[in-house]
Amino acid sequence: MDDITGEKAFNITHNWLNLRTGDIDLVINSLKAGNLGTSGEVLKGHMDLENIGLLGHSLGGAASAEVAREREDVKAAIVIDGTMIGDITGLNSENREIITEEKFNKPLMLMYGSLFLDEKAKETSYLPNIKAYNNANSSAYSLCIKDSGHLNFTDLPRISPFLAKKLEVGTIDSFKCIKIVNDYTLAFFDKHIKGDGNSLLEGNKASEQVEFSKRIPGN
Repeated sequence: MDDITGEKAFNITHNWLNLRTGDIDLVINSLKAGNLGTSGEVLKGHMDLENIGLLGHSLGGAASAEVAREREDVKAAIVIDGTMIGDITGLNSENREIITEEKFNKPLMLMYGSLFLDEKAKETSYLPNIKAYNNANSSAYSLCIKDSGHLNFTDLPRISPFLAKKLEVGTIDSFKCIKIVNDYTLAFFDKHIKGDGNSLLEGNKASEQVEFSKRIPGN
């Protein structure tokens, strides 16, 4: 994708996004309709389908945020090291991205690898996320894990360390990175889906490798 820019890149990424948001909608709608099949019987009575939390990595995170914007039954979303490309609504006459002015009105957590510490990345790849965070109408959290790469947020470094080293991983211990992700994910959904408090969201860091900030409208 690095050599694809402008309208072509916009169309490709939004086609990918639409495929994934369609998949998420299909799953939620199927669950609501009771189309679980015999293997899904064990799920009955254990799901609150009017209070859904979504999360995803990379493009999956973008899809989670986009569905959260569109559906009332989705109450909160986490974007794990992804760009909120659904917030890019088009290109202007100078071929620059147009980012929506619509405020994000659900609790939102944005997780990043160490690339987020690069100022150029903040002005390009992560600009939609930063705008969503700064303009959010609900609680918004930003979390950067230092020394982590894009694939440290997956299980690839554990399954295939050799392959992972050829791709986008940082120097952080892979178990430690996943634990940080798990801890903040649980804290976020415990608070915004279940209504339970958690000190991590008050700024008590899970690790010194975490840069954490939050924005609560009205505070």
